[in-house]
Amino acid sequence: MSWADFLLRLRALLFRRRMDEELQDELQFHLEMQARKHQGRDFDPAEASRQARLQFGSFERATEECREARGFPRVETFFQDLRYALRILKKTPVFTAVAVLTLGFGIGLNTTLFSVVDIVALKPIPVRDSGRIVRLERWFASGARGDPQYAFSLQEFHYLAEHSKVFSSLIATSFPLSVAASLPLDAARARTSKAVMGPPEPAAAQLVSANYFSELGAAPVLGRAFLEDEGKAPGADPVVILSYPYWQKRFAGDPLILGKTIKINDTAFTVVGVAPRQFLGTGNPPFLVDLWTLLSMQPQVVPGQDWLNHPLDYEVQMLGYLSPGISMKRAEADSSVLERRFAQDHPVPDNAVLSGLNALNLKTTAITVQSVTFFGNTEDIRFKAIVVLLMTIVGMVLLIACANLANLLLAKAAGRQNEIAVRLALGAGRKRLVRQLLTESVLLAVIGGAVAILFSLWGSRVLWLAVEQFAGMHSAFVKQIPPDARVFAYTLLLSVCTGVLFGLSPALRSSRTDLTHSLKDSGTAFGHRLDRSHLRGLLVGGQIAISTTFLIVAGLLAHGMIRSQTTDPGFEVRNVYPVPLPYTHDVTRNQALRQQSLNRLQSVPEIADVTITDYVPLRSTWTTQVTVPNASRPSTSETIQTGARHVSCTFFETLGIPIVRGRTFSRQESQSGASIAIVSAALGRQAWHGADPLGKQIELQTGRHEWTVFEVVGVAGDVRSLNISRVDPAFVYLPTTSEHLQDYFGLVRVNGSAQRAMTAVRTILEQAEGRLWPEFNPLSLQDGAVESQILMAKTFTLSATFLAAVALLLASIGVYGVMAFLVSQREKEIGVHMALGATRGDVLTLMLRQGMRPVAFGVVFGVLGALAISGVLRAILIFPGSVDVLYGGRWFDPATFLGLASLLATIALLACYLPARRATGVEPMIALRHE
Repeated sequence: MSWADFLLRLRALLFRRRMDEELQDELQFHLEMQARKHQGRDFDPAEASRQARLQFGSFERATEECREARGFPRVETFFQDLRYALRILKKTPVFTAVAVLTLGFGIGLNTTLFSVVDIVALKPIPVRDSGRIVRLERWFASGARGDPQYAFSLQEFHYLAEHSKVFSSLIATSFPLSVAASLPLDAARARTSKAVMGPPEPAAAQLVSANYFSELGAAPVLGRAFLEDEGKAPGADPVVILSYPYWQKRFAGDPLILGKTIKINDTAFTVVGVAPRQFLGTGNPPFLVDLWTLLSMQPQVVPGQDWLNHPLDYEVQMLGYLSPGISMKRAEADSSVLERRFAQDHPVPDNAVLSGLNALNLKTTAITVQSVTFFGNTEDIRFKAIVVLLMTIVGMVLLIACANLANLLLAKAAGRQNEIAVRLALGAGRKRLVRQLLTESVLLAVIGGAVAILFSLWGSRVLWLAVEQFAGMHSAFVKQIPPDARVFAYTLLLSVCTGVLFGLSPALRSSRTDLTHSLKDSGTAFGHRLDRSHLRGLLVGGQIAISTTFLIVAGLLAHGMIRSQTTDPGFEVRNVYPVPLPYTHDVTRNQALRQQSLNRLQSVPEIADVTITDYVPLRSTWTTQVTVPNASRPSTSETIQTGARHVSCTFFETLGIPIVRGRTFSRQESQSGASIAIVSAALGRQAWHGADPLGKQIELQTGRHEWTVFEVVGVAGDVRSLNISRVDPAFVYLPTTSEHLQDYFGLVRVNGSAQRAMTAVRTILEQAEGRLWPEFNPLSLQDGAVESQILMAKTFTLSATFLAAVALLLASIGVYGVMAFLVSQREKEIGVHMALGATRGDVLTLMLRQGMRPVAFGVVFGVLGALAISGVLRAILIFPGSVDVLYGGRWFDPATFLGLASLLATIALLACYLPARRATGVEPMIALRHE
């Protein structure tokens, strides 16, 4: 097509009315000229005009052919179909409203979930050149996964920044930090050291390298970014940049904030800038930062630690901009080589502890890079599997909505069969007719998609409020991110696909009509043929099957949630409070500092007992392997996976865990880390099969290649310290040691006013030399650990119940709609039956039997689907580390399966009964006379 031809066609499309007038004049001119030729052959004017029209042919057909030749016929046809579809939908407002709301809800659920996935895994962070920035991730010889993979030491950062040739720049950031921030009360002295400070309050902080803001292109809206020469000397640059929300909330957007002083953990910092409003940090984990300061200020912000001089303190994340022309593979290879060189220069001692994990398990094998999103580990196959599972679940709800609309369109097509037959008789092709009908269904779906966007915006807020207890400050972070073009494109694509899905079959069936019967009977033949089709039954049965599955699974989860409310962990949780203990890198000083804090805690009148452990029960644990020699065959042994915990001599008394055999540790054994152990009763049964465990020896894996022999001196009662949903399958308690001191937590049992006790604990921590009080969260094990685990069961249950209720509602509407259509199409047949002697009861039974047949099949397949899902849940949840959301419930609970299946069948029966009862009111004579 030449440009002149294209412009001519475009003019015909844009100025159609004027072009139509010109076309009419031109065709009329040709007709008149032809008539004049005939007049010259001795025809009178009337005959000449008739001969000209006969020779010219159909005037309208010639007009349409000219229109197609001069314009864009496909585009014009599309807009014609669109205008016609709008008129059709406008004529049936009730149908349109029901269809739009049904689609809006179904598509809205999918859009809401996709918007979450978009924020978590797809959306790049809003910084300069987001396509070039990558996050560094390390891989361990032990296969350990999670946050430690993104942790590097500050010296590793400086080494890579100096030697790497694949990054144009490297940036270092700390993980989220909670600090105590004191704000000035005296505005007049806020810029002096004599400023009066208010009481300390928690704030979210992040330590960053000096190039953080400049490299990310986040120019402050007020003040300046960190300078290049800042951050080189430890503690020399106490400057801070505030986040925009924190500036607005705590300083009321004061434009004179620059130069004012705030205290962070009792150290004065000067405000030098305010970050841009849209800057949300670099995520992983995502959180709303209140203030940023330099990594060189770590000793003041995180006292008791020394990241600056310890090459094995893995406390910072690294981000980098790839140099032009450098691929990710090249960057990974180069970084892995540099990491191996650094490891050779800084070998890991066998007894070192890095980030709370044994160093032997944290030897790095490779460095990889990944695109920077707000969350890490989104490339993990497990994360992708969870996303696919969740999208499949909400997609099934949309399938139910599509099945409903397909049935409604089939019913509507029966009423339009006369119109369709007339169009076919006048020469419309079947392909053209299907395209028109699909345009109507797709338009309906697109309008539903627009409504779905509104549902999704509301649903996203509700979703983040629901997970706020899980995500904490991370949920506030996510709520700041608006939906982007990806979400709108996904909604549009899903809407179009949905419209084709539920509209294709009705369109194909409508266009395969018998013209003779349709023109004669005005759609009756089509209605009978539709009634005899299996499509209706399949659609209804599919809806019922999905709804039954959802309902039974929700019932199983609800039973689990009820059981979770009365679950006894087997030890004291209501009056036991975890307390972080201060520490330093000086091992000798650590011992004295810890003992000093414990002595002060024991002196508090409201505290009955104090103990220490490396892992707080119901929060975390250490999983290892224990080898038990076989008494009958000494040359063989049995290896058992077990949980383990180092505890002091008062641990069992403080938590109320009974020692059913033997004894507990002595104070001297706890202080020296003696090679003795206390095993749980469950481990004793597994290892010695009823024999007395006391005096037996076990070999415990304390490192990747290190095994240590322990003698069993006691047997503790079985408890739920790994997970509140199940009894610990095996557990070993070891005495505390002088190693790993930074990992120990205190546990205090309160025997009085909890508020006074926690106030005293906070005062003790504030006066200690190590970690400061902002990291202390005064929650008991019941309010913190137990409730957070039970909250997971509640969340699963409420989500499943919501989806089940939606599926049940849509399925009930679908059954009712199909039965109502069935009754309206069979009035003549019902009248014949009743005229031949059938009673109203016979008619009611006939209609109910036909309506409930697909329901019965759907219930059966739904029960089978629920059995399969329940079995998979039990197979997955059998592992000790997983949360048993069924809380010990059986994978097949007859009361739940049969009761809820019966409930759904009863609701479906009611949905069938209402239209069927109306069928019994048909008057035979009126029906026959109408026929």
